[in-house]
Amino acid sequence: MKVTVIGSGYVGLVTGVCLSDIGHEVKIFDINQHKIKMLESGQVPFYEPGLEKILKRNVKKNNLFFTSQERFAFADTDIVFIAVGTPPGLDGEADLTYVFRAVQNASSYMKENSIIIVKSTVPAGTTEKLNSLCKKLVPNKNLTVASNPEFLREGSAVKDFYKPDRIVIGANNDVIHEKIKSLYALIETEYCLTTPESAEMIKYASNALLAVKISFINEVALLCEEVGADVEEVALGVGKDKRIGSSFLRAGIGYGGSCFPKDTEALIYLASQYNKEMKIVQAAKEVNDRQINWMLDHINQSATQIEHAKIAVLGLAFKPETDDIRESPALRVIDYLLQRKAEVQVFDPKAMPNTKNQYGTTLSYHETVEAAVENTDIVLVLTEWEVIIKHLPAAINSMISKPVIIDGRNCLERIKLNSDIRLVQVGKASEETEFANVEYSINTVSVAKKNIS
Repeated sequence: MKVTVIGSGYVGLVTGVCLSDIGHEVKIFDINQHKIKMLESGQVPFYEPGLEKILKRNVKKNNLFFTSQERFAFADTDIVFIAVGTPPGLDGEADLTYVFRAVQNASSYMKENSIIIVKSTVPAGTTEKLNSLCKKLVPNKNLTVASNPEFLREGSAVKDFYKPDRIVIGANNDVIHEKIKSLYALIETEYCLTTPESAEMIKYASNALLAVKISFINEVALLCEEVGADVEEVALGVGKDKRIGSSFLRAGIGYGGSCFPKDTEALIYLASQYNKEMKIVQAAKEVNDRQINWMLDHINQSATQIEHAKIAVLGLAFKPETDDIRESPALRVIDYLLQRKAEVQVFDPKAMPNTKNQYGTTLSYHETVEAAVENTDIVLVLTEWEVIIKHLPAAINSMISKPVIIDGRNCLERIKLNSDIRLVQVGKASEETEFANVEYSINTVSVAKKNIS
């Protein structure tokens, strides 16, 4: 089929590139001409393992094109995917401006009987509003808007495209279901064929439930510290129950990224519009917002004074295998440290360029773990990159003056560290388990705010 994808961010680019790789002719449209030029030269504007190789392969095969020209993008296509941002407003409401604008612009060029597929995460009822918009704008074209939410995890998005747990398709008739299903004919998986409203809710409910699991185990972790239990052993035992499962039961300093924070807020807001409360989701959000206090408490207990203390921050991305720093807990920690006038030395194998764009020269950037931890008083592990797990123990063991390690991702093994090194981890009993009930005020001190769409 001939496919156009609007948006060259994580969702749009991965979707478009991988669709071209399974035999479709794909055009990726973006109004950002700088991005288009990068993509035409074979460069991916963000880090996603394996994506650049597939992109170059399909450009060479003439399956994949990039454009900012609307007529070229939409005039001769069978299906248009909407993969633009839906950023949260101050009250958590998903901003659908870009979604509606994309449909409005594309529909004016599209041929009759074409399909528009919404990949962007949108509230229930949005697809039907877009159907009504198309009937109003181009009443004679018989365009259909359907929902096909994405479930791509940053860092493993390519793998998730080829081996998804399921593909959800929301449409109002079986003909559209089957047409969209045929797009993925080479993908072996289960299909969930449903209405647009159900498809939209599946996406929000999925992300909300995963957020709840993370916040639940983080609350359990704090209690484990008080009673002398080990949260990793607790999570292992709980996860053996097949009704629960072990995924997303890893304690840490909270979730971040472009999905969970935004989607939980949007779901809470959506419910409020129908006079309903999402009390469990709201609680998960509140727990996540507070979880950073665990790290700040331990920083304050470990430093004689934070002002002028040398503190290493290892890991800046919100998770490993991505350069995405949106809503990363590491940024809240950095903001607090800079507010307290600490000297902050940072390392991340992929996310330092994005961090430099945001913080400029207020941080000291290092190309290796060893350089980042040199002469430090405290070392914070905030992203569980393999390179950090591999190199940090030896780097610390070789230092004459040993810093305290606060492992906010429970990724280090105590046995690999010398016995004179103090290691603090989430949900594991330590000598300091009594903290003042402090609400930290963190001012954002970044030199610029820059999101990756």
